[in-house]
Amino acid sequence: MKIDINNGFISLKTIETADYPGFAELKLLYTRAFPPDERRDSYELDKMLNNDSFSFLMISHYDKPAGLITFWLIEDYAFIEHLVVTEQFRNRKIGETAVHLLNEALQLPLLLETEHPTEEISKSRVGFYERQGFMIVDADYIQPAYHPEKKPVEMLLLSNQTIEKEKLISLVKSIHKQVYGVI
Repeated sequence: MKIDINNGFISLKTIETADYPGFAELKLLYTRAFPPDERRDSYELDKMLNNDSFSFLMISHYDKPAGLITFWLIEDYAFIEHLVVTEQFRNRKIGETAVHLLNEALQLPLLLETEHPTEEISKSRVGFYERQGFMIVDADYIQPAYHPEKKPVEMLLLSNQTIEKEKLISLVKSIHKQVYGVI
């Protein structure tokens, strides 16, 4: 899904090709922001740009790249796989605004994984999502390994809407299959 939104302060723009200006910088941010078990290898992102269910968005603050969102359209939800704002732009409501703009553009319930709140940074992350209206829908969620040499990760699954148990089971199966290749 192609997105190009600008509220005068923050913009979200779909990156469709690996040679898009700023994409290399965002891949570097991606590899630095997420532990290896919680992300794809950098070279795989180039291939992912050709997947119709996957979107890679550049978050810009005015004209400067300020972060990224990757998401998947799964069933009738948008699954946010990764969201990160660069350190220099944190605590400026850029992440909050980006989530709001994405939600407004997609008009779909949002779903995402995040770490259990065991240290300050993960507590802060969970708090950020809760302030955006997300709630824990599965506290025992396991993110499958991206590759055989990587490990599965215990996570929380959050959504900005209540999800019935049967629907949640279906969504988790779809996420595991579509995002992680687990059949």
